[in-house]
Amino acid sequence: MAQGHARASDLALCLNLDFLPVEPPRQPVARVLRALPRCGEMVACLSIIVGGLGLIGLASVL
Repeated sequence: MAQGHARASDLALCLNLDFLPVEPPRQPVARVLRALPRCGEMVACLSIIVGGLGLIGLASVL
């Protein structure tokens, strides 16, 4: 986060801008960050289910 602010400050100086970069609101970002672990768990569950279905299908063909 600090590197992004430093880069934005450098760009503002190069472009002769006289305002500071504004931070994005933290609440929407926090919601996304809280949802990421849940998404990882859902992907793991779905991969186990789909893998199991594939193995059952393979076993039924044999």
